[in-house]
This record gives sequence, C-alpha cells and structure tokens, in this order.
Amino acid sequence: MIIEKVGAKLINNSRGNPTIEVTVNGCKASSPSGKSTGEFETKPYYKNLNWNIKFLNSWKQKIEINNFKDLEKIEENIKKKLRIRDVKDFGANALFAFESAILKALAKEKKVDLWQIINQKSKKIPLPVGNIIGGGLHSSKFKVHPNFQEFLIIPKTEKFSESYKILSFMHKKIKKIIKSNGKNDEGAWQSEKSDLELLDILETFSKKIEKEKNVKIGIGLDVASSSLYENKNYNYMNKKFNKEEQINFIIGISKKYNLEYIEDPLQEKDFEGFSEIKKKTKSLIVGDDLTASQINRVKKAIKEKSINSIIIKPNQNGSFLEIKKIFDICKKNNIKTILSHRSGETMDDAIADYSFGFEADYIKTGISTKWRKVKLERLLKIEKKLNSKRQLLKSKKKDEKNVVEEVKEVAEKVLAKTEDVVEEVVEEVEKIVKKVKRAVSDKKSASKKSERKEKKVESKKLSLGELKKKAASLEKKFEKSDKIDIKEAVSGGKEEEKKDILVPIEEYLKSSIHLGTRVITPHMRQYVYRRRADGLAVFNTAMLDDLIREGADYLSKFAPEDIVITCKREAGWKAVKLFADTFGIKVFTKKYPAGTLTNTNLENFFEKELVFICDPWVDKNALKDANSVKIKVMSICDTNNLTFGINKIIPGNNKSAKSLGMIFYLLTKLYAEKRKIKVEIPSIQEFVDDWDNLVPPK
Repeated sequence: MIIEKVGAKLINNSRGNPTIEVTVNGCKASSPSGKSTGEFETKPYYKNLNWNIKFLNSWKQKIEINNFKDLEKIEENIKKKLRIRDVKDFGANALFAFESAILKALAKEKKVDLWQIINQKSKKIPLPVGNIIGGGLHSSKFKVHPNFQEFLIIPKTEKFSESYKILSFMHKKIKKIIKSNGKNDEGAWQSEKSDLELLDILETFSKKIEKEKNVKIGIGLDVASSSLYENKNYNYMNKKFNKEEQINFIIGISKKYNLEYIEDPLQEKDFEGFSEIKKKTKSLIVGDDLTASQINRVKKAIKEKSINSIIIKPNQNGSFLEIKKIFDICKKNNIKTILSHRSGETMDDAIADYSFGFEADYIKTGISTKWRKVKLERLLKIEKKLNSKRQLLKSKKKDEKNVVEEVKEVAEKVLAKTEDVVEEVVEEVEKIVKKVKRAVSDKKSASKKSERKEKKVESKKLSLGELKKKAASLEKKFEKSDKIDIKEAVSGGKEEEKKDILVPIEEYLKSSIHLGTRVITPHMRQYVYRRRADGLAVFNTAMLDDLIREGADYLSKFAPEDIVITCKREAGWKAVKLFADTFGIKVFTKKYPAGTLTNTNLENFFEKELVFICDPWVDKNALKDANSVKIKVMSICDTNNLTFGINKIIPGNNKSAKSLGMIFYLLTKLYAEKRKIKVEIPSIQEFVDDWDNLVPPK
C-alpha cells in the first residue's frame, strides 16, 4: 500500500474536549485522552494540537507500507523531518492516531480485519474489566463522590458475549441499589455512599449474581493513588495515611473483599511499595501511572517485582512498535496485560482489534455510553466471526442452512439489480412474439374464416332447449367464481387466516396499513404481494402481522428510558405521542434537533440506545445522527423507502394517520406485554379518529 493522502482535523471527545482525528487513504482514526494523567506519560502533541494537525495536512511523502513492521518507515521519516531522536516527541496522541489510520488503511487494502495486520494467528479474546461505579477525578463534576476512581467487575465466562451480558445486567441493576445520582465521565454510576459502603454492596451484589448466573465474578479497584497523594500522605476518607498505613489498608481490603484486581494502590514512583503489596496479597497488582505505557518503566517494575499485571494505553505512548515490545516483554515475564480506554473517548473502536491482535489478557472499558459500547460491540463481532471460522474448520461440510442463506442473499442482490432489465427484455420478447403470431395468423386467416362460418351454421341449428341448458351450466360456473375473498387476496395467497392474528384482517384493511405507494424499491419488494389496477403496491398483510410482532420483540429489548422516537410527518403525531406518553418515552414531533444525539456540547444532548423513526426519508436527520454514533435504528418503512442504516424494519403504510395509529396501537399492547409493564392500554379509537365509522374495502 502506498500512502497517497493524509489529512487531520480537530474533533471533540466524549468529555467535549478537543482531540485529533487523522485520515489516511480514506480511513479515519482518532485519539482519546485521559483526565488522570501520569507524570511519566508521553506529551500528547509536539507543540500543540493545531501544530500537529497542520503538520499532517502538509504530509506529501508517498511511503510504501506492506506490514506492521513498516511503521518504522513512518517513524524514521518523522524523526528526520523534525530532527528528533525519539519519535514520541512528535506527540503521543498525534502519533497514535496517525499510525492507527495507517494500519486501518493497510487492512482495507488487504481486505482483512484490523487485528490481522498485527497478528493473523490471534485466537484469544480478552476478558472485559467493567467500570461499574465511579469516583475520583472522573467524578469531579459531583460535589460528593467516592475517593477510589473505579469500582470494577470481571465476569469469568468462556465467551466474551456472556461476559458482556453480565456486565450490562449488573450495571443496570446496581443503579437503584447504590441510589445513583448520575454517571461520571466513563459512564460509571456515581454515588454519595462511602468507598467501604460501596465495596460491601458490590461484594454482596456480585455473590448474588454468581449464584443466579452460575458464574464467577471478580471485584477490582482502581485506587488512582497519585491523585490522592500530597505532602507524603494519602489524603482521603477524612484521614491522612502515610506510606505504611496505606500499604496495610490496601492489603486489608484486598483480603476482606477478596479483591482480584487492584490498580495503582500507591503513588506513581513507589516501586518498592508496590512490591510489598504484591508479596502480601493474591490480587493482580496493576501498574498504570507507575508504568505509564513506557518501556523503560515497565522493565523497572518487572525487575523490582512491583507488579504482576499492567495497564497499556496505546495513546500514552504513541508508537505501535513500542507498544508491541511492551506486550512481548510482559508475555515473556508472565505479566498480565490490560489494554485500556481513556476517560475522554471517541467513537473509534480500534482498541478492540488491538486488544485481540496483541492478545491482551483483559480489556478495560466502561459498560455504558456509546463511546464505551462501540468497543465492546466490536469484540462481539470479532468473537462471532472467530466462532464461525472454527465451526467451518471442525466440519467438513458447510451447514446447509448457511449455504442456502448465502445463495439466497446473493440471488436477492442479483435479482434486485436485474429485475428491471429483465422486465424490459420480456416486453421486447412479447413484441416479437406478437409479430410472429400476426404473421402466422395471416397465413391461416382463410381457413379460420371458413371455420367460423361452419360454427355459425351449427349454432343456428341448435335448438332453443339446448341453448337454455348451456346457459344454465354457464350460470353455475359463474356462481362459483363471482365472489372474491378479499382477505385471501390481500393476505398473499390461499392460506387459511391465522388463528392467532393480532387483529382480524378487516381491521387491518380499515386502517389502510396494506396500501403502499406506486414506487417499489428493491429493499421493500420482498414485502409486496401485488400491484392494484391503479398501480398502488399492496403489502402482504399476513407478513405484516408477523413483522409487527418481530418489531415489538426487538423494541422490547430496550427500556423506555433508552428509546427516543421521531416523527416529522403530521399524520403520525397523535399515535406517536400516545404511545410515548403511555410508557414515558422521549419523543420529537415536527422537528428533530440535529446533533441532539451526537454533540456533547449541546444543552439538550442526551444518550439513547434506540432511535425509532416513522419514515427513513422524512426523519433522515435523526437516522443520520444515530448512524454516526452507531445507535440502533428501528423504522416503519413504506414501499418507496430505502432501508440503509436501519436495524429493524416494520413494513407498512407510513403516510396515513389510520395506518400509523394501528401500528402504534399494536406496538403499545405488545410492548407492555413483553416488558411486563402494567399500564392502561389506550383503545384503537384513541389512536385513530372516527375508527368505528371506517369500513374495510369490498
């Protein structure tokens, strides 16, 4: 790969602070930043952020990069340009983002996953270390908060996906237990309870979940002692601890709560004190500020037996080549590795690939907020892909279902692209056939005329009685065929009406849910039964019934407080508001304020897990914002809609107040049932005006 184009710009991180985003050959990478920064971290920029942006925007060198080791060419070029001995002087944040963008571009060029550029043979998914309760500098916006910076949980499961589920479950449940008054910078719950009270609660809660889920859960702490250290004392809990008292206190809580993980129990220069704690506990004694992702300090910590595990933050160092060396040294010396996020994060999910590629033992992220979840969700995808590869290697034959699905998917794509062309070809063929038929008919015209004359003569000979008999038999035939079953026609065939259908077919027909538009996009063709004589597309009503159920199942995965609904079309305002008010869901009608889900500097900024829109085109601003921060999207889609960026589709007429009223009425009933929410369900008459006077089409 040749580096063709380099660009850089300023973006805001999750705390709303500026950071750098670098683009190489169209691939973007950004750098996070920490709030509790150690004395020994590499400085983030050469002179300042703007200087590094200007430098990278002027990059003209077309360097060839073919593998991970070729990053050395980049680092040598920077050192030569700036006349510096250590490439890290360029600035850790800027160097990290630049090299990360290069690795992404190389992966794209080679058509492989990012982690494969580091290690194609990697097989080890790291265990997640979840920040569940927060304190320290990360909670400084709260007047009263815990002293310890992070209260951590580590589910011990065979699959990463199982650990992720437990993390999410515990994070949601503990909010009420600790009476949280909000989230801190990393999305951890904030509490006014004391550190020891929180440890008591976390221990009890973890044991309860262990029994319920039949899984082992480790408890951990990030003490972040350097932030508590002043004038040779550790000042917290309204006390002053000298070095010896701090060591004894940490050893004491380690044994009392059976802590598996203790990060930075002492200030960042105390290698000897770390060593003493390590000798007297069974915990992982983790160096963060102590080592600061710097190779010389890692070597010293190992030599003095200060740690048995280490936090590695790539942007603390900047150089991926040195980060790899740190991993290699740690593996050689049996030091556990934890690849970590920062408090000021971005939507870049590359840390997930790096944790897998470098074969880290753990990955430390938050559990909540989109900036944290995007990393965990990337690891879920890696695990899923890895599992599918393993299954293929174990079995000689592919699963028939997978083959069918693959063929079906390819066929659908081909059909979508070629259907219009095929229709044109068919029309031309039909024209040719007609011409041929005319030519043949001309040749046989003489014989046909004579045949007609003979038939007329025969018909005259028929008696009146015979004509009456024929008329009677024809009448019987018409009696059998003059009635059309509209329920059968609209539902898509001769199948019997479902016994468990949500509402009778007549109700669906009254609502006009089945009527689409004259335009049918390739995305929506699969839901269409036929066209009417006037050109309107008709949805398959039986299929709509199933898909409304599926939509309700999907919706029920999200709590009301995690959902936002947008509906710019006036026809849907009444139904949407009634649905939202029933469950206390956030809703925007008329206009969605752009940036509400993406711009942390806006006063009306908030976080949600699902955006529910009524029309992908009309509500395109909400769809765009949701896609930019990887929030799930559910949408009602008509026959004329494209479904790019939508995770769950409910097909149906999204132009009519009657149709939207019916859809939201059914979703209200199903959502309450599936979430087990005890509310009074509004009637269909409340969702649709003049419902009782509506009549289904004949």
